[in-house]
Amino acid sequence: MIEETSKSLETTLLDWFLNEKDIVESILYWFNLNIKDEKKIYFPTDFIIHILDKSRKHFYTLEDLFFVECNQYVFVFLLGNNE
Repeated sequence: MIEETSKSLETTLLDWFLNEKDIVESILYWFNLNIKDEKKIYFPTDFIIHILDKSRKHFYTLEDLFFVECNQYVFVFLLGNNE
């Protein structure tokens, strides 16, 4: 299950990167270079994250993810670690 949110891509990325504006501006620059459509943000339930995290490889943890829907594409942003 996923749920649509009213958050913007910028706000969602700022939440992920703890307000590190340089990182977020860089991601937004490259993302918006070719994708100028309206963007809808969707968050999965914790259940989906848990299922995907269980299938991880050695020393990898999936911490969060979200989806960005545009006119022709859906992008998946994954946040995790590889210690």
